Amino acid sequence: MSEAKFHYSLSCPNGHGIPIPRPNLLEIHPTHMGMTTGEKKVIVACPECGLVSVYLESSVQMNLSPIPDPFDADRFRLVVLEVECGHEGCETPRTVHTVLENDKGTWKQKIVPKDWTFSADCLCENGHPLAPRWEDNRFAWERRRLLF
Repeated sequence: MSEAKFHYSLSCPNGHGIPIPRPNLLEIHPTHMGMTTGEKKVIVACPECGLVSVYLESSVQMNLSPIPDPFDADRFRLVVLEVECGHEGCETPRTVHTVLENDKGTWKQKIVPKDWTFSADCLCENGHPLAPRWEDNRFAWERRRLLF
């Protein structure tokens, strides 16, 4: 019998589970947007619906599973994109995380970045809403970095 493994996830406001690697591998940054609790947060795009939201460190859910961690098993990859502020004259980038799925050796995403929807809490460090003006996905994906 295989040993149970911890799997980590976030809950999308639209009801989807967002798999994430072990939290220490996810770049969670201290808040700069008015929160005084000192709790860390991260901006994540749901791979199922494309909703981009802010998640607190305490939002991470941990579940036991008999199957291997999907990140360790090379089923999922965590990537980041630097998304620029949409406010005129402010191009302060924010890091947005998302997950790609391995489909027979090809890394795919159901909802591509140009089709993402940003929740109102996704702000640049100057407090402006994130609203990238990507004309196509090629431009967005040229800015991605593989994390895990």
